[in-house]
Amino acid sequence: MVLNFNYLQRSLVPQIKRTLRPGGWVIFETYLTDQSKIGPPISPDYLLLHNELLDFFRDFRVLYYSEGKFLQSGEGEFRARLLAQKGS
Repeated sequence: MVLNFNYLQRSLVPQIKRTLRPGGWVIFETYLTDQSKIGPPISPDYLLLHNELLDFFRDFRVLYYSEGKFLQSGEGEFRARLLAQKGS
């Protein structure tokens, strides 16, 4: 299992996918590009484009995916969330 929260380094995604054994799980949640309107973070380097996280894991079995504004604190936060399983 790989867990990734509040961090985006796009160059690590292929390594995450290779690291998982068949049947392994990934849980990934981080900020969307819309977060820059209310920030932080505001740098595009650390913000996912719409459906970008889903596209990273299209070759996995995606059991849950959502993106949008979630009320976690104050004004809320724009996030993408994914639960996926690597195939055999």
